[in-house]
Amino acid sequence: MEDQKWAIVTVVVVCMVLGLLVLRSCTNAIVSDGGPADGQGPAQPGVAHRTGTGTGTGGPGGKAPPGGDGRPGTPGAGHGPGSAVAGRPGRSGPGGPAPLPMGSDEERQTTSSKAELEAMFREIQGFRKRVMEESREWGLKHVQDTSLASETREVYRLRMILPLHLGHKAFENKDYGEALRQYQKALEDPLSTPVTRYVTLDYAAEAARKNKDLDRYIELVTAQAGLVESEDLSALGLKKTEGMRKLFEDRGKLLRASKDLGILDSIIEERMRKEHATSDKSRARIAAAVRKDIEEAERAFYHDPEF
Repeated sequence: MEDQKWAIVTVVVVCMVLGLLVLRSCTNAIVSDGGPADGQGPAQPGVAHRTGTGTGTGGPGGKAPPGGDGRPGTPGAGHGPGSAVAGRPGRSGPGGPAPLPMGSDEERQTTSSKAELEAMFREIQGFRKRVMEESREWGLKHVQDTSLASETREVYRLRMILPLHLGHKAFENKDYGEALRQYQKALEDPLSTPVTRYVTLDYAAEAARKNKDLDRYIELVTAQAGLVESEDLSALGLKKTEGMRKLFEDRGKLLRASKDLGILDSIIEERMRKEHATSDKSRARIAAAVRKDIEEAERAFYHDPEF
């Protein structure tokens, strides 16, 4: 019996020793994580302690002391796990309110990332603005340089008309309506000249053709022909040519004739007057020739890339 008593006492003593060792190990783990160790003063009531870089936030009216940024060793900042410290008896005031919820590290990182992206966007926008201003000054310098050939100066001028390039981009995206709007702006640009207008009209007419806008197409090619009649387009290798506007007006009539019998009759009558023809046989011959011209004009407009 005596031996059994000593055995029981021995087991109890061993269990107590093991329990003390486990308790000491847990205490050391809490201290190593940044929580206040015994002898260093109790944690402030109502202050939540989190891991990572968060700043502790207390209950109503309470906040972390100045300078607390969550980094180990920073005075006034909590470092231990919030659930392990704030919920431990003796660490918070008896019956005190639960600590306010704090944003996660991911939320803080997202907020920081948004701010960084906005700052980066503003920087990029500022950089682009400076580049465009410098590019415009550089282009104007070449446009106004009389020592350069006129062809070269016109090339620089075309580069500087922004709506022209926006029209090209819309054309590439097959947004022909937007392309036409941008080309119209290019025609009205203060930097435009007869040369740049002729080039712009060429692009605009093709956009109108792609858009199946017959009236707009006729208007544009007729205006382009008018430039050939009246302006110096030698930079493009074109000479002034009389009758160009009339030629394209007649082509426009051919395109409209198949849908308007009045226009068709007017074309036939005009050709008969030119030939001094009066017989029905002559009229039939001329009418057949007009219909052939209409077919060719429509094929060029609706199918062929060139008119």
